Amino acid sequence: MRSSGPVLVVDDHVLSRKLLRRVLEIEGMAMVEAASVRAAKAEIARSRPGVILVDLELPDGDGLALARSLKSDPRTSQCAILACTAGITPHDEQRALDAGCEGYFRKPIDPPAVAAAVARLLARRTEEPRASYSSSR
Repeated sequence: MRSSGPVLVVDDHVLSRKLLRRVLEIEGMAMVEAASVRAAKAEIARSRPGVILVDLELPDGDGLALARSLKSDPRTSQCAILACTAGITPHDEQRALDAGCEGYFRKPIDPPAVAAAVARLLARRTEEPRASYSSSR
């Protein structure tokens, strides 16, 4: 079975990252974190995450813009992304899907639902060829 990489949590709220770390680690998943779009891009290049959980509102940008950027880049287009935010509306849900997110969660999160969604996406990635993060430009 191929390694699918850690889960990257991109959220500027420390408590949200701590909660998600606890939820994911209880399920045996490795997690890395970033508090901004810029830090997320650096972490993606460094750790090649299997799944990214991204807050829609970040101090230096928009989580959906990050998702669109990752999906439009051949090196990261296969990356699985879940949006996670406090104020998501039905319109935001559709925008998240249109940006390439596989799903979305409202805060406060439902820990079992988030863990199940991440596990499902990680399992799917281990079944697919590792097309993302190629070194070709």
